[in-house]
Amino acid sequence: MNLHDHLYQQETELLTLEVRSSKEELDRRLADDFQEISSTGAVFGKEHVMERLPQEEDRGLTCEQFHVQQLAEDAALTTFLLHIKETGKTSWRSSIWKKYGETWKMVHHQGTPTPK
Repeated sequence: MNLHDHLYQQETELLTLEVRSSKEELDRRLADDFQEISSTGAVFGKEHVMERLPQEEDRGLTCEQFHVQQLAEDAALTTFLLHIKETGKTSWRSSIWKKYGETWKMVHHQGTPTPK
């Protein structure tokens, strides 16, 4: 599987209730030094995300316009437009992925609201 397809799979699986509700799956996919800057501007670390996401209901998250830019042999940037069916909101999302051995883990994620 090429890098684009692999990271697309990782990102879209992170949007599913199955993965978001599993601390084991989140731990496997997020780097220990993971940081998120939410679309509200709040900053969260891995522990907070691993506590928050399993409590969330299914909000109907989908993505489009997915793009991967390889930054180095072991680093990549993904960007996509996220749709939240529950609220009707959209936001641009970006993630930085780093390869640890043979495993890609997310080290940073940011959401930026789109204009109405």
